[in-house]
Amino acid sequence: MDNVLVLSTNQLFNKKMKRILTVNAMFHSNSVNLNILNRLINQKKPKVLIVHHSVNCMNITKLFNYLVVNKIIPIIYINNTINYGQFYQVLNDPFFINIEETKMETPLPIIINYFIQTKKEIIKLYQQVDRLESKLKDKETIHQAKYKLMERKKMTEDEAHQYIVKEAMNKRVSKKQIALEILKNN
Repeated sequence: MDNVLVLSTNQLFNKKMKRILTVNAMFHSNSVNLNILNRLINQKKPKVLIVHHSVNCMNITKLFNYLVVNKIIPIIYINNTINYGQFYQVLNDPFFINIEETKMETPLPIIINYFIQTKKEIIKLYQQVDRLESKLKDKETIHQAKYKLMERKKMTEDEAHQYIVKEAMNKRVSKKQIALEILKNN
């Protein structure tokens, strides 16, 4: 495995991980706080973060949420039981997985490889979704403005559309900007 950071204060777990993973894994078995963890991630630049439940860190759930939601680093959380409560915000995110410790040996290398290979693709897909959502919001705004014009100025839908297009060209701004002006000027 390439560039995997393992956080664990459990020596037995660390031995097991060294057996499962190749020598390129980095281990941190001292106590961890958010500053140390942040520094480790920034310095080591791991592609995957594996955290054992033995790690005691205040606000680790907040950090996990931040790292996963912002697609900074995929996290594999090794738990002694499948407990989803504290991770409900990232549970269905492709950058987070919660694995029961007794069942981790077989799937762990596969999951790590999956994370490393698909991280960039997942980020691109999320960016594409963000762009599409933004375009959809813009279209909805323009649509609302058309209906406002139809209501106020008794235009047809086509006339309202042509009005927005013409105003955008004349003012050299986007149709969205014109639509926002129309909606703002009740």
